[in-house]
Amino acid sequence: MSISEQVKELRDKADVFERSGCAVGGIVRVFNEAANTIESLSAKLQAANMGRSAEINENIAFKLERLAQYEDLGVTPEQLKIIDAMYADRCREIAELRKQFGTVTGEENLLQTDF
Repeated sequence: MSISEQVKELRDKADVFERSGCAVGGIVRVFNEAANTIESLSAKLQAANMGRSAEINENIAFKLERLAQYEDLGVTPEQLKIIDAMYADRCREIAELRKQFGTVTGEENLLQTDF
């Protein structure tokens, strides 16, 4: 049963109780308040879902734009992995050289270093 059908049924029951004279303890008010609450929550849920959909669409558009930028490089994911591994290797080599020879702070130091 859909939400609108449930709301209609609650309101119909409230009407039946009210017309029959069997309404005791504010049952008509309770049925109507329940119907109003369900409608209100349903509307809020729809609004939240619409907002979430817009947020998701923006996120997808952003990611597609980023993907297009990577594709424009003309490099495959496999090639990027190779480049990354080569870069990591060079960084390790540089770190090892710095341990052995220290850091070079200026051109003068570079010229004085014996290799």
